[in-house]
Amino acid sequence: MTGSHGSTRLAVTAAALTLGAATGWLPWLRSGRRDYDAFALARAARDLGLAEGAARHVLVVLVFSLPAIAGGAWLAWSLRLRRVVAGLAGAGGVVLLVAAGVAWRAHLAARWGLLCGAVAGSLCLLLAVLAFRGDQR
Repeated sequence: MTGSHGSTRLAVTAAALTLGAATGWLPWLRSGRRDYDAFALARAARDLGLAEGAARHVLVVLVFSLPAIAGGAWLAWSLRLRRVVAGLAGAGGVVLLVAAGVAWRAHLAARWGLLCGAVAGSLCLLLAVLAFRGDQR
C-alpha cells in the first residue's frame, strides 16, 4: 500500500471506523416508549450491575472508547502507520459486532441503529483485513 492509492484506502478504513463509532448515538433498542443508543445501553448495563465480570466490563469500556479508537485511526493515518490503522479498524469492528450481538440478545425491540452498528462493524473488519492484506504485497 504505497502512494496515494494506499493512503486513500486507509482513509476509507478510518472513515468507516468513524462512522461505526457514530452509530453509537443512533437508536439501538426500544423499551416502552424510549429509544436507547449504544452508549445509554452501556451506561444502563453498568449502573444496573449487569456489566460485572471482566468481559462485560471491558465491553462497556470499549463501547465508550470507540470515538477515541476512531480518532486514533485518523492520527495513525496522518502518520502513515498502515498497520495501526488496520488494527484499530479491526478492533473497532469487533467491538461493534460484539456490542450488536449483546444488544440483539436483550429481547427488546431492535431499532435501525443496531443494524447500522452491525453493518459498520462488518465493514470495519473487512477493510482492516484488506488493509493488512494490501500491506503484504
